[in-house]
Amino acid sequence: IVRLGLTPAAERDPAALTEALRSPYGGFDGVALRRLRAGLRHAELADGGTRPARELLAEGFAHPALFASLDTAEGRSAERFAVTVREVGELAHRGATVHELLWHVWDRARGLDGRRLSDAWRRASSGSGPTAADATRALDGLVALFAAAKRAIERSPHDPPGRFIADILDSDVPEDTLASPDRGATVSLLTPANALSTEFEVVVVAGVQDGVWPNLRLRGGLLGSWRLARAIEAAREGRADEELGLVDRRREALHDELRLFVRALSRARSRLIVTAVDDEGAVPSALFGLLPPAEPREQAAEHPLTLRGLVARYRRVLTTSADHAARDDAAQQLRVLAEHGVPGADPDDWYGVRPPTTTAPLRDLEAGSVSVSPSQIDGFETCGLGWAIQALGGDTITSPSAGLGTLLHAALEAAPSGGVETMRAVVDARWGELDFETPWIATRERRRIDEYIRRLDDYLAQVGAQDGAVLASEAPFGFAIALDDERVIPSDERGPGRAIVRGVIDRVETYPRGSGEHPLARSRGFEPMRAVDDDAPARVVVADLKSGKSEARVSDARVADDAQLAAYQVAVEQGLVPGADPASLAGARLVVVSQTLAKSAYRVAHQHALVGEERAA
Repeated sequence: IVRLGLTPAAERDPAALTEALRSPYGGFDGVALRRLRAGLRHAELADGGTRPARELLAEGFAHPALFASLDTAEGRSAERFAVTVREVGELAHRGATVHELLWHVWDRARGLDGRRLSDAWRRASSGSGPTAADATRALDGLVALFAAAKRAIERSPHDPPGRFIADILDSDVPEDTLASPDRGATVSLLTPANALSTEFEVVVVAGVQDGVWPNLRLRGGLLGSWRLARAIEAAREGRADEELGLVDRRREALHDELRLFVRALSRARSRLIVTAVDDEGAVPSALFGLLPPAEPREQAAEHPLTLRGLVARYRRVLTTSADHAARDDAAQQLRVLAEHGVPGADPDDWYGVRPPTTTAPLRDLEAGSVSVSPSQIDGFETCGLGWAIQALGGDTITSPSAGLGTLLHAALEAAPSGGVETMRAVVDARWGELDFETPWIATRERRRIDEYIRRLDDYLAQVGAQDGAVLASEAPFGFAIALDDERVIPSDERGPGRAIVRGVIDRVETYPRGSGEHPLARSRGFEPMRAVDDDAPARVVVADLKSGKSEARVSDARVADDAQLAAYQVAVEQGLVPGADPASLAGARLVVVSQTLAKSAYRVAHQHALVGEERAA
């Protein structure tokens, strides 16, 4: 975050801005970030702009007032964080030290609820369980960071803050200190050279593979530094330096490797474990020949190395094993762990054991209504949990297909009768709204939407060939369902016991009576539509455009009970689309431009007019 503050606003990486918001100091989780981006986009579209959320986030950090204009909790939190980043740059310009900059960020760190991050971490670290361990590690790291900043200032008081930031963020290993730290009950990761003058109860020498240890690759070949060491040694002994052959140099390298190996082994007080992999691609080192024979692996001796892993193992045995003795042993072990306060051992804490805290509905239909989106009905029936996560903003996975579909619908609305150039002009004007990870993905997706435009134009040409016309594009509607007697109420007025269905129909088309028997109809993907009233002068057809690559509804059987198309038909049936005669409704169709046929550049799946049991369902 300090590095962001030191970087000019125009040079900041958008990915780094998002990462900073998602950090504990920004306080944003995936849902909050999605709401912030959506709020910025909605405000941009309301002002007639087309910039993507990535550019709007960058502008918000440059001008925090943009975040404040949203007047939401996410906007206010983003404004506070953007002000912090801006103030870091201002303090650095006035000569503040890196220690002061770090403290400024830490002191202003807040969560979305406005509470100080320091208070939250302090409370969490005083508890138990994985959350407490994470908070403790975070505080330890923070203290170490401030200590490193203080040492850097003492050593080089005139260095700019950016140098320390680069040393910390661009280093792969922590800085070395002269004092040996008090490691306590931790696992130390050391090289044999760093392990000098240390001892441990248990030492694991891992990855002793052939070619890795001993490593007989000769060092210093480029500059011949090995000659300098030989010359110094010869001068001390008063003799002439002798040229070493390749075999002698490799022998010296082997002796160095053996000394390092002995040093690593001698660090253990009570237990030594040496590991290697023996399979088709790896062979243990020859150093294993110097060790005692390997102990046979015993399944019973394997156990998790953490209390959490131990609890998980006993819980798994207790709930899944058919061995009564093993289950009794697991229950006794869990009791011992629970008595010592190990998190997760007490069955009262297990998920699903306690009764539900409440069984009240999310929406009390006796007191009000519930909103229903036609496009979400099938998803809700497929997986209610997945629908809930998505509806509450937890679905953070995005794909380019959604953005392409939005632009394709806008192009169809601008050119309801067709015209490749007109539709491409709409896509050109709004292409900047889409955000792609790399330029090559943007190029690929642009080719894809151009192909979809050509296929859509073929469909519109076929509509014209059948003397079809557009009654409405992007037609909004709303009606209510009385949940007690399942009556359809042609109004979206809210009230107790009602489901309010609202949506937007892509297209409502009309065809002269008998046009479904056009000679090219079947070969071009059209199917004859069944009119409800033979005396109707024209047929009204609902059309919904689909462009998803994984769209599976490409046949009549797949859309026979499609809830989205059915809701559109009910809207037309209730007279909610101006100009569309309900008595002439002949059904609905999906126009899928992402799928092709041998004789057609698109697919059309038909849902006939709903009557009788089909309509009731």
